[in-house]
Amino acid sequence: MRGDESRFFYGWAIVAAAFGLSFASGPGQSFAFSVFQPAILRDLGLSATDFSLIYALGSGFSALAVLLVGPALDRFGSRAVTVALALLLVAGTTGMAVANGFLSLLLALALVRAIGQGCLMTTSQFLTSQWFVSRRGHALSLATMGVVTANALLPPLTYAMVGQLGWRATYLWLGTSIGALVLG
Repeated sequence: MRGDESRFFYGWAIVAAAFGLSFASGPGQSFAFSVFQPAILRDLGLSATDFSLIYALGSGFSALAVLLVGPALDRFGSRAVTVALALLLVAGTTGMAVANGFLSLLLALALVRAIGQGCLMTTSQFLTSQWFVSRRGHALSLATMGVVTANALLPPLTYAMVGQLGWRATYLWLGTSIGALVLG
């Protein structure tokens, strides 16, 4: 074995960070938000039709945001974009916690969906792809396991927290925790 083959390849640390980013996408994913839906509708007095419209518009905004994050990654780099996305996710989850009607919920959910569902996943894959060529598929699959892990952990955790603390406090906790994970 050559001496340089025994050194740790930093790309695997990047995969761990990308795993964290894909995990952090959880608050913007359907599997997490669906836990909050009944409590939000009840508290804000919204109908299922209102919710469907809010959710569809939020998802559309997410699709548009992905078109912006790619060029931002190319221009500013993954570190600056990741910090901005983490701060925007915290703002979005805080917005969810203080939403008091249709419009404020729409704006907050659009931000949470855009950052969580689209931008963090794109950033995770961008970051991983920069560090791998021959083992790119393996690295991307490991990085993507973050969202799979979030899918397994966040619904029961948030369900229990909503029952104990309410949906607003749970959104604040979720945003703060995810922001600390990404920025830490």
